Amino acid sequence: MIKKKRGRPTQDEASRLTEQLVSVAARLFEEEGFSAVSMNRVAAGAGVGKDTLYARFPNKEALFFAVIDRQAEQHLSNCPALEGSALPLAEALERYGHWLVQAASSPGAISRSLLFYSEAQRFPQLGAIFSESYGRMFLAPLETYFQFQKERGAYRGISAARLARLFCDLTLSTLNNRLIIRHDLPGSREIRQHVNAVVQVFSRGAL
Repeated sequence: MIKKKRGRPTQDEASRLTEQLVSVAARLFEEEGFSAVSMNRVAAGAGVGKDTLYARFPNKEALFFAVIDRQAEQHLSNCPALEGSALPLAEALERYGHWLVQAASSPGAISRSLLFYSEAQRFPQLGAIFSESYGRMFLAPLETYFQFQKERGAYRGISAARLARLFCDLTLSTLNNRLIIRHDLPGSREIRQHVNAVVQVFSRGAL
């Protein structure tokens, strides 16, 4: 009996395969780091040939970017909506600040941060990937909100992009310092006090 050749995969099948490849890569990167994971390992882990993997991702950097991009989508799905918000400025920023810390301290985010700190010197291209990811996940939604506030007359003399960068960097500073120096996370009380302090700076015109 002659077997019929299987046709090209459907769009849904192709999407599922891409998602499988990204999931396998995410697990391997998290467990072993960027340098230890090869494209061959990812293909083998997903049960596909190398050609199938390379047809979707031309190199390891592109695959790593896809992993980060998927995680960014997951974070953004839970991002508090601020643009046009009727909430008082301090309350809106406090809500965003707590979400920011929660998103940055999730297991996947911590693994990405530690991976970046340990391998960025050997792989400078990771810096560009993390910078773009940071901008999309955390800066872009807040920049839109600060632009909204500027149009209402707040924060004169400083750009919305600069405001977003300052707020995010200040809010995450205590988290990043603890990860780098002590390899642990601050407690909920310390986080709450830190976020509130940052919000006060931004809501009382201290800038």
